[in-house]
Amino acid sequence: MEWKDKKKGFIYITYALLLFFFLYRIRSFAALGKNLLGILFPFLVGGFLAFLLSLPMGWLERKLFPKEKSRTLYRFKRPISLALTFLLLIGIVGLVILMIVPALSDTVQKIIATVPAFLFKLVDDLKKWNLPVQDLEQWVNEAAINWSLIGEKVFHFLENWSTGFMTSTFGVVFSVVSGVADGVISLIFAIYLLGAKEKLYRQLKILGYAFLPEKVTDKVLRVGSLIHKTFSNFFAGQCMEACILGTMFMVFMAILRIPYAVLIGLLIALTALIPIFGAFIGCATGVILIVMVNPMKALLFLALFLILQQVEGNLIYPKVVGNSVGLPSIWVLVAVTTGASVMGILGMILFIPLFSVAYSLIREAAKKQLKKKHVSEEKYKN
Repeated sequence: MEWKDKKKGFIYITYALLLFFFLYRIRSFAALGKNLLGILFPFLVGGFLAFLLSLPMGWLERKLFPKEKSRTLYRFKRPISLALTFLLLIGIVGLVILMIVPALSDTVQKIIATVPAFLFKLVDDLKKWNLPVQDLEQWVNEAAINWSLIGEKVFHFLENWSTGFMTSTFGVVFSVVSGVADGVISLIFAIYLLGAKEKLYRQLKILGYAFLPEKVTDKVLRVGSLIHKTFSNFFAGQCMEACILGTMFMVFMAILRIPYAVLIGLLIALTALIPIFGAFIGCATGVILIVMVNPMKALLFLALFLILQQVEGNLIYPKVVGNSVGLPSIWVLVAVTTGASVMGILGMILFIPLFSVAYSLIREAAKKQLKKKHVSEEKYKN
C-alpha cells in the first residue's frame, strides 16, 4: 500500500472517530453551545445593530461628505454621520411612538365602547335571517349585564399579578439589570464597530493572509463581500418597500374614510418587513379592528388591501427591491417557511438573504464543474 493511500485511510479513520465522539457527547456539546451563545449574545446583537445602522450611515457619508469638496470636513465624516444616524433612529422611534400610542389608546377605548353594541346588532341581524341565536343572545345579555364586573375582575387580576410579580424582587432585579447590561454592551459594541469598521476589516485581512492559504483567504473575502452586498440590498429594499406600502394604506384609507388609518398603516408597514406573510398579518388585524366599528368599511378595506397588494407585488417590489436578492420565487417561499420553523419571525426575515447567498455560491460552483467537465450548454440549457 502506498503512502498516499495510508494517509487517506488515517484521515478517514480520524474523521470517523471525531464524528462518533461528537454524536456520543452531543448533549454536552449542545449545552456548551447554548452557554457560549448566551455569552456572545450581546455581541451578536451589537453586530447586527451595527450592520443595520451602517446602511443609513454609509448613505450619509456619501451624500454629505464628498472627499473632493472639503478635506478638513471629510476627516470628521464618521463621527458626524454616526451621530446623525443615531439621532435619525431616535427620531423615527419617537415619531412612531407618538403616532401609535394615542391611536392605540383611542382604538382600545372605541372597541370597548362598541363591542356590546356590535354584539347586539349581530344578534338582531341573525334573527332577521331566522337563524337559531338563543344561546348567543343569552351570552350577549349576560356579558352586557356583567360588563362592569368583567372590567373589575380584569383590574383585580392585573393588580394581583403585578403584586406577585414584584414579590420576587431578586429575580426581577436580576432580569432587569441583566437585560439593561446586555443592551448597553450591544450598543457600545455596535458604536465601536461602526467607528472602526475599516480598521477591523483590514486587521481581519492581515490575519487571514498571515495564517491561512492565500486562495482560502481570497475565497473567504469574496464570500463575505457577497454576504454583505446581499444583506444590505435586502434590508434597504425591504425597509423602503414597507414604508411605501404603509404610507399608501394611510393615504387611501384616509381618502376613503376608513377608521384607524394611521394605526393600521403603521401596523402594515411594520409587518411588511416580514416577507410574503407579513402584510397579510396586518390585513387580518385591520379587518378585526374595523369590523367592530363598521362591517361595510371592513369589506372596503379588504378590497383596498387586495388592490394595493397587486400594485406592490407587481410594480413597487420589483422596482424597489428588484433582483437585488437574486433568489427565484419558489426558493423565497422555501426560505421563509424554513426560517419560520427554525427561528420564527426573525428566521422569516434572515433566511431569504441567507438562501440567496447559498443559491449564488451553488450556482457558481455548478457552472465551474460543468466547465471543468466540458459539458455542452445545449445539454442543460434547453
